[in-house]
Amino acid sequence: MNNNLDQVSSRNDKVAIADRQAEEDTGDLFDLDIVKNFAFDKADSPFKFEFAAIEPEPSADSAFKIEPASVMVGSRSTHSFTVTFDPSKGTGEFKSIVLASPELSLEELEIQRGGQLGGGQGTQSSAELPKKGSLGIISLNLDALTIDPVLSIDRKLKMDGQHHMRLKYWSVQGEDDAPKKVQKLTFTNDSKADLTFNLSLNGPFEIVKTKTNSGAVHPLGGADTKAKTVSKVVKPKVETMFCLQPLKIVEVHVKFLAPPASDKAEWPMTIRNERNGELIARFANGDQQKLFLDGVLMRPKVQVLTDFLSKNDYAMDELDFGRVNVEKSRRIHIYLSNDTDVTARW
Repeated sequence: MNNNLDQVSSRNDKVAIADRQAEEDTGDLFDLDIVKNFAFDKADSPFKFEFAAIEPEPSADSAFKIEPASVMVGSRSTHSFTVTFDPSKGTGEFKSIVLASPELSLEELEIQRGGQLGGGQGTQSSAELPKKGSLGIISLNLDALTIDPVLSIDRKLKMDGQHHMRLKYWSVQGEDDAPKKVQKLTFTNDSKADLTFNLSLNGPFEIVKTKTNSGAVHPLGGADTKAKTVSKVVKPKVETMFCLQPLKIVEVHVKFLAPPASDKAEWPMTIRNERNGELIARFANGDQQKLFLDGVLMRPKVQVLTDFLSKNDYAMDELDFGRVNVEKSRRIHIYLSNDTDVTARW
């Protein structure tokens, strides 16, 4: 008996040393007890080691939430648990493990004790009753992946790594080859989740029309589309709030609000004058995506060229007819050159 206890004690010392080492490294992983052995080999080994896993403390800042956290399930019955994921914890991959250690209720333990007494087997000790963890441990892996909301735009990236939309406006209007005053761009949802966002502008630009094939509606938008009376006085409001489903698009028509060409203060007499703005998509989670708008005011420039180079001090072309007989006439050539894309009228 003593020898067996000495062996058990020696083994217990080794386990205790290993357990302390594990505690220093990663903390306690299990509880270790020495209990009586009531199995068939109790004559050879009157004592045995009993390991009980230590459940970790529930995560305080986990992105997953389980409701209810504790519940009593009756015999031959089922219960449903709700797992909720909070995507506001950030972007990236989230991993958690759900651990559940079923145990008998106090009423069930009392019934077992009463049954043992009624059967004449004597009082059952606490060590012989099922403990927490002895009925097994249920584990479930929870995985989630969050991504930043991004809309695909049908515009190429520029050297600065940003998307730009360039709108040109001529001082000469009514020309067939003049740039369009309104240009269209398309946003596409290439992700696998609905994207909820609102469009806004800054700078001398205006959204004049939008169109989408998405079946979802923004929670704050999507006003009643039934039987609207069209007013000839009040300009209808353009829809700028969307809930874009996967692989759906939104077409946005943007107009460049150019000043009058006759206003020299707002539109200087230069070939090019640029104005800048931004088209911003504000997502429901607070993120933003910008499209840079570049408005270009363009005027033509006409140059006068002659057959001969200038001879004055100002390096200006001269119309020199030379010596001409009073009874004769002389013809010289004047060339007009327009080096710009804008049609010139004079």
